[in-house]
Amino acid sequence: MKVRFDLLLFDLGGVLVENEGPARLASWLPNITSDELILDQWLTSPVVRAFERGRMKPLSFADTVVKELALPITSSEFLTDFAEWVTQLYPGTENLLQQLAGSYKLGCLSNTNVLHWQRMSEVMHMDTLFDYHFVSYEMGLLKPDHEVFLHVIEQTGYAPERILYFDDSQCNVDSAEAVGIVARKTLGLTEVYSALNKDIPGLL
Repeated sequence: MKVRFDLLLFDLGGVLVENEGPARLASWLPNITSDELILDQWLTSPVVRAFERGRMKPLSFADTVVKELALPITSSEFLTDFAEWVTQLYPGTENLLQQLAGSYKLGCLSNTNVLHWQRMSEVMHMDTLFDYHFVSYEMGLLKPDHEVFLHVIEQTGYAPERILYFDDSQCNVDSAEAVGIVARKTLGLTEVYSALNKDIPGLL
């Protein structure tokens, strides 16, 4: 039997949007040779989490990051570079979303900040592609906390088993599944297509 969902929910960076953050960090942290370690250090940083919760201004965020990581650049240089870490939609993303919008409500759920969301809205027109926008700095909530996914359920009114979610982080997928959402780990648009075809045969 064909599984039906009411809401298709997407993480952004690494799923629909190209993110050069790990590569940029690697160029400043030559002593850390593993991309995974660099990303882990970034994602678990208290200052990053505070900024993406909307609890810190951009300049204070930059000052603290440059100091904590001993980056060989100024705070101003870091902010200019940081704003461009999210580069563009993966090719074909807009067409896919437009096709899906004919049958489903669409939402995005992203740990992001005011600078990246501004770029994704103004340059990529992300704010026009979804029915629901759940961005961490506006919500004051961060993945993988269960509260984020419970907030989505409450705000949309959809039963969790009728929400299909895509994220490139396994811990976020696990957290979504823990509250009943159907979640798939996908990296890039090709894996999104593959997951959609498995969960909703004949859709594409």
